Amino acid sequence: MAKSKTIPEPKASPAARRTRVGYVSPSVLGRIPAERVLDLLQHTGDRNAPIAWCGGGDLPHDLEAVCPIVVVNREDAIRMLDAESQTATIELALGLSRRAKQAGAIRVVTGGGSRPIALVRESRGVWECLEADPVAVSHPRHLAGVGDVFAARLLSAALAENPARLTAELPLADALQLARFAAAGYIADGVQPTTEEIEAAVAARPEYRPQGVHAVRSWSVPKPGGFVFNSLNWHPRPLV
Repeated sequence: MAKSKTIPEPKASPAARRTRVGYVSPSVLGRIPAERVLDLLQHTGDRNAPIAWCGGGDLPHDLEAVCPIVVVNREDAIRMLDAESQTATIELALGLSRRAKQAGAIRVVTGGGSRPIALVRESRGVWECLEADPVAVSHPRHLAGVGDVFAARLLSAALAENPARLTAELPLADALQLARFAAAGYIADGVQPTTEEIEAAVAARPEYRPQGVHAVRSWSVPKPGGFVFNSLNWHPRPLV
């Protein structure tokens, strides 16, 4: 019988042992002790298990590199990468993706309501990129907690069909669409909208639907040896 695959056992740095990093469910992490994160990554027994870090920028680098999914805001990503303050969210997501050590890793950087949301997935020699403008809200009233609403909707939608596996067939573009509208609904009303309410909101905003000016954009960045990412190489296109 073939041996089951196990995730590499990264050695926790002193910073990793000191950092308090959360726990929402068996697969969504943030603000729990770093040694607990390390334990989950080491003993999951499956490199494709959808373990997601959503606890901010305090995840030590050695754990970040082997975490299958990382969702952070742009301020945290800038700090994690020691990047310039004006770095685009897609460049930040690509920077985090380059540091990932497993196939199929997903990195998401939110834009703080004023910049695009970026999602990058590693896929057989390329980085698959998604970019989505935040949904405009005329009277924003509830900002605290919106990141949690976004991450929860993104992960639940992406993993709805197969919550136990990180596969190439995850509906990430659809999940990103739902997540940005969930965030907008929460900002406006302070309540996470239902799927039916999100679908109604999308129908009422054609500029955010496929072919709209704010449609989710998709493109790929190749990963040949020595490739240096440059914004002039981008070829974003609306999803159809």
